[in-house]
Amino acid sequence: GVMLQLDGLLSVQLSPRTQGLIDTFVNSPKPTVLQSEMVEVCKPGRLPPGQSELAFEVPLPLSTPKKPIYETFHGNCINIHYSLRATMKRSLLTKPLVQMIEFIVEHKPADATPPSTAREFTLSPNSVSNAGERARLPQFSVTGHIDTHNCSLSRPLTGQSKRGSGMASVRRRRATRSHHPFVPATP
Repeated sequence: GVMLQLDGLLSVQLSPRTQGLIDTFVNSPKPTVLQSEMVEVCKPGRLPPGQSELAFEVPLPLSTPKKPIYETFHGNCINIHYSLRATMKRSLLTKPLVQMIEFIVEHKPADATPPSTAREFTLSPNSVSNAGERARLPQFSVTGHIDTHNCSLSRPLTGQSKRGSGMASVRRRRATRSHHPFVPATP
């Protein structure tokens, strides 16, 4: 047979900085089960040869104040993740086939489109607060706006910026996946 198991887990990881490395592994709490549902997709027996498509649906209970459904979260010490595991049991002497995939749970607010409130910004040597020696900063002026300050994780952050006239060339920094900066000079 083919079984689907949906799991939602909350795991807390202690930091080795605050405790010793061995204490972190010994005292690490077990994950808390937030959600657990099991559905039988196909009864035990033989599947026909070739490719088989099995439709499935795993109902999630509604979020209530007593038992809320938490959004997916990956932090430094706390992780909330949801996974779907498919298990296909086989004959007595063979191991079952198991495949697992993580999926993301995100709550949509009642009004899914937040009000678009653009926010203007200006960057100049006077607006930089953590510069050690202001005399060494070159003259620059960057103005622009961000389209909205209420951002969704599933949508890009958009806006515009404009560099002031009469400035020296600007170097742009962009991090890549390998965390080595790519620094081309832009006119």
